[in-house]
Amino acid sequence: IDAGIKIGHLIHEHAIDIEVVDYCISCCANYLFTAAVHKTIHDGAMVVWHGNSQQKDFREFDQCNRTTSSFDGMPMDQDEIDALSSPEAQLEWQDRREREQAFFQRIGVNEFIARVGQEPVFVGDFTMTVADMHKFGVTNVSAPSAYASAEHCQTMQTTKPSLACIAVTAAHFDYEQARRRYGEVCAEDGTLLINSTP
Repeated sequence: IDAGIKIGHLIHEHAIDIEVVDYCISCCANYLFTAAVHKTIHDGAMVVWHGNSQQKDFREFDQCNRTTSSFDGMPMDQDEIDALSSPEAQLEWQDRREREQAFFQRIGVNEFIARVGQEPVFVGDFTMTVADMHKFGVTNVSAPSAYASAEHCQTMQTTKPSLACIAVTAAHFDYEQARRRYGEVCAEDGTLLINSTP
């Protein structure tokens, strides 16, 4: 994450273009692709998001002490729990989240693009159409006309079976707006729910 943000800043500062010839996944999608001026996705290539430092399972650990992912049900290793629970690690992650938020504000992109395939419904690794990328402020994207369509996604799944092509709707943005406006509360099992009594 830290290296990705630094590279993203350099791409933005120097007005660099990006071409995806095969895969741009995770930090590449979050910070490099979004920061570039002109973004080209070649035929057969894909840009894949799967979360960022703000993602829900991280928030659940920090706010609710939940140590089992609400996404895939996988428990955390005790060494990982101990390491992430230290005061130093907590400060480091808080600083990282602030730097990430500042980065997205600087490049004019809604960081929810990296989480929209996780919240409110988790689908795993995901991509979206050029038109849907634009909804988050990711502009100047050139891609094959069928990129992230149902048919295109079936073809891409031959090389990346876990990939989901999502359609971003108003319901996604309504969820995120409500989450930010009303805040979240911990359920008994440690999952985060939007506060219904603000």
